[in-house]
Amino acid sequence: MISISESESIAEEKPSAKTACFIFPEASGHINSSLALSARLAKKGWKIHYLSAMVMKDVIEQTGATFDDERTVAPELCQGGLGYFAAYERLREEKCPGSKAWEGRAHLENHFLPMKLPGTIDWLRQKQPDVVLYCPICNRIVQIASRVLDIPHVAIVTIAGFGGFHKILSSELNQYNLDRSLFGEGSPLYYFGRDPDCAPYGMTLGKHTLVTTIPSLRDPIFDSIDKEDRLYMDKCGSRMHYIGPMLGEPGLSRASTHKAAFTEEEQRLLMEQSECVHRRRSQLHPNKQEDLVGIVKDAKNLGRRVVLVSLGTVVTSDRLAFGWKGTGLGGMPQVDILRLMDCSDLFVHHGGQNSVMEGGYAGIPMVVCPTFSDQPVNAAKLVKLKVALSVDRPTKSGRRAVKDYTAKVAKAVSAIFETQESFAAAALDLKREIALGGGEDTAEVTILEAIRCGVW
Repeated sequence: MISISESESIAEEKPSAKTACFIFPEASGHINSSLALSARLAKKGWKIHYLSAMVMKDVIEQTGATFDDERTVAPELCQGGLGYFAAYERLREEKCPGSKAWEGRAHLENHFLPMKLPGTIDWLRQKQPDVVLYCPICNRIVQIASRVLDIPHVAIVTIAGFGGFHKILSSELNQYNLDRSLFGEGSPLYYFGRDPDCAPYGMTLGKHTLVTTIPSLRDPIFDSIDKEDRLYMDKCGSRMHYIGPMLGEPGLSRASTHKAAFTEEEQRLLMEQSECVHRRRSQLHPNKQEDLVGIVKDAKNLGRRVVLVSLGTVVTSDRLAFGWKGTGLGGMPQVDILRLMDCSDLFVHHGGQNSVMEGGYAGIPMVVCPTFSDQPVNAAKLVKLKVALSVDRPTKSGRRAVKDYTAKVAKAVSAIFETQESFAAAALDLKREIALGGGEDTAEVTILEAIRCGVW
């Protein structure tokens, strides 16, 4: 992490205006942290350009950035108007019929490169940025394009460190009974490097990498964080900065979906919901995000406890069929609600990386209901820190399973309220540690340092 003295020195050198390009996928968990940074830089006079999926256009433009559709730089890949994710699924069915997601991805990485790289280079050449910010997991070729054009580039890692990828990948490969060697030989060198157990994604990074977690919540490759940081510096020339969450100012809109298109089932649900308003709407009534925030504010002013339940972008999606907008409530302003809550309240969530950091930032005890990917690992970390209790995903379906699961969640909620003092103390400790990461403050200083140092 950059020291305070370094930060002050760099801040003095900051010019009045620069240009930054952001390249992020249509996955909300990957793009949301960048939105806060975009809004901050735009407010300071920077010119911000985004290359992303059309579904992200509104939240991107609300930060003060200009938006370009990712499909325009990869027309061959995106035939028929599909975004990158949907195009990948089509290509997987064509080239690797019957393959599972990770298996297909391993075989298709080399197909993506010539389809996406030339257009990405042309787009960056047109924008002429001082720096490029990008997701090194979903937009890996950005590092290649930036180096070709000699542009400083800073990756934003939105999982809890690259050690988390080992856990995610192992879980997925075990689930589908796949061989890890697929990712050693089936993928280009820029993905893992020559040794997939050495420095995951190391070949996708620039001199500086922002990680939106803190040391105590990172998923380690090694027990020693210093050893891990030396690995990325020695093998990849990248300096890791654990900055915690980037949340922006109150009222900042966030992405809440990553779906590329409506399925037939979604279309059917949309038709049903257009004819009948969801029955739960009568319990709340608001049709603006500000109204939800107002409800929580009023509750806190009355001295009431608040329990916020938020189970990720499938539930809070801006897709009508599966989200709050389908009930007339709009996207839920989760961060703004959490800012009003305190250690006497409770946050029930799915264990996604953003929710973990947002709840920790607010200093709120949690109940975690993980399902897949990094969520079980995130839940286990919070339990170890004594900030949360975790309820495992049901292994069966049916009404009895739903009843049993509901009872377990209720029991966890009651357990925290019965011993609120100990959970509250741990939550406040985590809040203080997260604040030390610096969020957007550290990110801005790091970006200026990257520009000052150049690419090589």
